[in-house]
Amino acid sequence: MGRVTTPVPRSAAALCAAALSCASGVRGQDLAQLPEPRADRSRACTSSDPAGGNEDSGHYLAVLPDKSRVLAEFPGPGRLARVWSADPRGDVRIEIDGAEHFRGPFRALFDGSNPPHGPPLAAPFAGGFLCFVPIPFRHRCRVTSPAGPGTYHHWTALLGPAPELVALPAPRPPVVRRCEVAGACELATFTGPGELVEIAVRIERADPRALWLCATADGATVPGLAAPLDLLLPGDLPTAATQGTGDGFVALHLPVPWRQRLVLAARHEGEGRALFDLRTRVRDLPADHRRHYLHAHFHRAANRWGEPFPVLRVDGRPGHLVGVVAELCGGPAQGLSFLEGDETVVADGETVLRGTGTEDFFGGGWYFRGNPASSPCAAVARIDERLCRVRAARWLLFDPIPFARDLRVDLEHGGGNDAAGSDYATLAVWYDDAAGLGRADLAGSLPANAPRPAPQWEDLEPAALFPGLLASAGAVELPPGEHHLPAAPAARCYTLRAAGRPVLPTLLAPAGERATLRIGAPLAVDEVRVEPALPAIRSWRIAGPFPGGGRRGLDRTHGPETDAGEARAYEVLGDGPRGWRAIEVPTASGVLDLDAAMGRRDEVVAFAATTLRAASDQDVVLWLGSDDAVRVYLDNVPVHERRGVRGVARDQDRVPLRLTQGEHLLLCEVEDYHGGFGLFARIDAASVTAAAFRAR
Repeated sequence: MGRVTTPVPRSAAALCAAALSCASGVRGQDLAQLPEPRADRSRACTSSDPAGGNEDSGHYLAVLPDKSRVLAEFPGPGRLARVWSADPRGDVRIEIDGAEHFRGPFRALFDGSNPPHGPPLAAPFAGGFLCFVPIPFRHRCRVTSPAGPGTYHHWTALLGPAPELVALPAPRPPVVRRCEVAGACELATFTGPGELVEIAVRIERADPRALWLCATADGATVPGLAAPLDLLLPGDLPTAATQGTGDGFVALHLPVPWRQRLVLAARHEGEGRALFDLRTRVRDLPADHRRHYLHAHFHRAANRWGEPFPVLRVDGRPGHLVGVVAELCGGPAQGLSFLEGDETVVADGETVLRGTGTEDFFGGGWYFRGNPASSPCAAVARIDERLCRVRAARWLLFDPIPFARDLRVDLEHGGGNDAAGSDYATLAVWYDDAAGLGRADLAGSLPANAPRPAPQWEDLEPAALFPGLLASAGAVELPPGEHHLPAAPAARCYTLRAAGRPVLPTLLAPAGERATLRIGAPLAVDEVRVEPALPAIRSWRIAGPFPGGGRRGLDRTHGPETDAGEARAYEVLGDGPRGWRAIEVPTASGVLDLDAAMGRRDEVVAFAATTLRAASDQDVVLWLGSDDAVRVYLDNVPVHERRGVRGVARDQDRVPLRLTQGEHLLLCEVEDYHGGFGLFARIDAASVTAAAFRAR
């Protein structure tokens, strides 16, 4: 399909010019229009799973008679404000008011080949693709694509009249103050009417996670803005909204208006006294200005199974959301799978955004591809799968989400609020027409520190674990033979490493027992990684792989689901007849790596079985995790099924079971769609044990 090169309408060109000024600048006046009240409203069409699951690719509004798909459709007047995709494949057609505006490769909206769709407003970003080139329409905007591969996509429009541009006076020269704070301290008072167009801090001595900045406007009893600097002024997340200024300061460029009086204060929750420089820049405003107040709300909590994380609740006043900054930390052994959770934004009782994953809310894709990145409206830093944590920011500078009465912003965790124990800290930033926050608990004393890392590992020098061996620069050479690693009250995993890499498979030492290492040749080791072995079923017998048949593997009969006898053999891919194989899980996470066991195939099915032994009749809970779909049988009876794409993590599904005294067969049928392939399971009763095969 050929591309139609349509001139950008004059109104769109004006919007582009304003947007480019905002994107390329870092001065407060570049974002001057953000506090203005809004009469428009936000709507988004996305590929989110309509069933609420994690199958978030390839969903459309409709299929037309010619088999093309409707990706998005909006009534006018309005403007297309944001386009995102994780995989912009195939072609798209954008129709504006009945005329073709664009036809060509979806990727051309991001790669610079179709001006004005190019940097900084359109570009790849952290595994995803973002475009903020505004496209206005009077009556209708419709986006279609021909039949072809499904994609992950967002199309966001602002419907209704655009805010009028307001002429504002130039700001006064900046003022710098030296501040020393222990506990709470007032920093500066401004009388108005006016607004701060820049707040910048240069820290000399303080932990930015323990130093809070608070702003109280027009006699409010509760600060409207109260936030830790670690999230309000994140030096590692540069955008047009917050950015280092080259002289050691990190600045907030969102206007902070008031009508009569603004008090800027600090609170230091760390040890000793915080020492920093504060730079402010003020703009005088007309006495009758109606610009909204800037608010920031910090929230941190450990996620609960089955419940989304509440980023923000605003009730009873109009305003618009302009930013979310987050530090997200997974629970033990979750990796980055907690990012599978979708975002949901509800304005005035209507869902205006239902996304396809946490990273797409922040502009990225595919768990951010593991790369820190920065753009005018989004940034991501500290992507660490091992430590299970991510820092990210999204600023809605071109696509704010207005509300007339109330707003709710939620983040799922995991494929469906199933990454329990993940620890989220978020800072939501918005404008509304109330000077202070409506409820005192929103700005009360909250822990300012970032989420704790999940329990992980400790690296020890091998000489401490192998006494008597000659050590050189911390390394030892183990002679051939048998070596013992010490026992501990709780189960441990040991990984011997050299030059940063494992030199042997991980060793599991059960609680109170030593791990025994047998080697046949000398082995050089410079560190031993010690990790807590988390509770899990570790003794399995496995069968497979079997063909999945295009995500229909659970609908096929493969053999083990009808006869899981220990002596049975099955026709498996690549090997012909093959019986059950015993496998022990040595990793600290307790995750059974089916990819490694099955030869790293996609669209396959595997079975994992274990014999449960219950000491008495009892009700227990099976906690389960899988990549991807899973069905569970207890004594040949199906007791649980979960379909859809997800990465394996601990405790994604909760399955109540009734066990009678004696032995029971637990059989898990796991289907892999693409990527990883794994299973996690644990029983929450200490009186239940598991063994791959029945005792002979």
